[in-house]
Amino acid sequence: MFNKTHRMQKSITPAQRSFIRNKSTYIPTLEAINEKTANPSTTANETSQILPKSWSLEKQQSYKESLKLLKQVDLTLKKMTVFDQDFTERMTAQSGVKVAKEWTKSSKVEIASLDSNVQSRLLSDSISINIEKVEYTAGGLAAVLQAFEHLHNDPRKKVVFSTDGQLSIMDRSGLQGHEHPTQYDEYGFMDLFAAMKNNILDNRNPETSNYKSLAMPLGLNMATMKSLPAYIRFFAEFVKQKFLAGNDVTEISKAAIRKQKKSLDNFTKIDNLTRAALGKPIMERHGRYYFAFESDRPKLMKGLRSWTKLGIESKLVNQSFLKRRTLFDLENESIHAYFMPNDSYFMPSIVETIVEYLQVTYPERFIFQGKAKLSNIIIDPKTNNAVAIKEIVDSREILRPVNSVFTSLGHDQVFNTAADKGSKGAEYKEIMATSSTGDWVQTISKNDLNNRIPEGMTAKEFLSKANLLPYADKYNIHVTPLSVEENDSDFHLYYRITEGGILTYESQNSAKGSNVTCKGDLINSLYKLNRATIGIWRPLTVGSCTRKIDVNN
Repeated sequence: MFNKTHRMQKSITPAQRSFIRNKSTYIPTLEAINEKTANPSTTANETSQILPKSWSLEKQQSYKESLKLLKQVDLTLKKMTVFDQDFTERMTAQSGVKVAKEWTKSSKVEIASLDSNVQSRLLSDSISINIEKVEYTAGGLAAVLQAFEHLHNDPRKKVVFSTDGQLSIMDRSGLQGHEHPTQYDEYGFMDLFAAMKNNILDNRNPETSNYKSLAMPLGLNMATMKSLPAYIRFFAEFVKQKFLAGNDVTEISKAAIRKQKKSLDNFTKIDNLTRAALGKPIMERHGRYYFAFESDRPKLMKGLRSWTKLGIESKLVNQSFLKRRTLFDLENESIHAYFMPNDSYFMPSIVETIVEYLQVTYPERFIFQGKAKLSNIIIDPKTNNAVAIKEIVDSREILRPVNSVFTSLGHDQVFNTAADKGSKGAEYKEIMATSSTGDWVQTISKNDLNNRIPEGMTAKEFLSKANLLPYADKYNIHVTPLSVEENDSDFHLYYRITEGGILTYESQNSAKGSNVTCKGDLINSLYKLNRATIGIWRPLTVGSCTRKIDVNN
């Protein structure tokens, strides 16, 4: 995950390549215009909405062209599409965002029993080359946090953190660090029934403010039928929690919020350390707000009441706040919001920054291996404890004695081949929730921005990370700022955008390029962001990201 960014330009047709750069704006190419003239139905079918009169012709044209691209994109778990190579390269250089053509799973890891050959080799190596026992961690963010905990809490421990150097699906996450209840307090029974219905018949228009893709894929095929027990457990737990809660919020959500508060406080402590030692943040914690158009205000208020009961500090904000700290189009849209002052978001380079901090702070006790493939975890069958690991480093196999092992390797990547198990199946069968995720740019002319900036503020102050905040709505779009670029006439604001929640079947079945997310989410993001804010929004990259869940999500 620490290798250089992979760059990819997806081949697209002349009609798709309808954006060209001209003084930092996009205009339709002649090829695209000619094709539209030859096929007038294309234009008619691009949007089912009458676009707001407040939109400039440039914004309307940009919206239609982006919509056409999103409708044609092939969205799969294994692939990412880059729409604008130039903008994407500039964004990655500024923000540390990683882009790749395909996800690369972490190396398959097998659990094996300790045998006499391994035991004698461990004894021989410890004598001849003095290999020390270590606390071994491998994988992504969770693993490097475990390494941090070992080193920070015990001055005697020596720790190894290994990664295979590949871009992981974690690098395409929403980067959100916020207090959030379980689904029991976000959804009602009607939401759950609607999610099931939409798998059979979904004629909703994603170009609306209240589109939500929450879905539980059900179909008569082996992959989804294998997951049917998980869906039944999920539904049964949903009914149980709602019944126990009555008119109150659920106890399980209250417990989750308490853990999230503690987790964010711990991240804040690490952030203070990396800023002091390196001058680099791992997060920004200035709050987040949830917004709604006038038609969706009842759902926003319901969320505010629910989250306040859960102990999440939240408060309604007025138009003055929104004008000072957002880019909402308050001149043309009636927008409401509540503010959560303790929320945060993470930097795309969080893992690299923590690794650098550990290298600087614990040079004698921390070993980082940036291109190591963990292949085996050796278990002592008498104690069921890990005693060694095998890994490939620079084409050499290393057998390393360990005191403990902690890995975060991605979905279904640990296989048990211990003799007493008699099975080579995945050790952990996981259910995933999948969201569309991508990097977007919001282009605002300097004239428009200057008209918006409150008196006494500079553009730099207004666009700073301490002032402009991440935001979301109650239909599951999340907007996380990445960086800002300025030229003679415009500001380009880069963001990570996620939307959607599709409960997918076991990841082994869905990892082969299946369509696992909802294209409607992308269309909804395009519509909602352009409607809600000033400037012009365009997608730069589009893909999907998964997270593992249990019955409590």
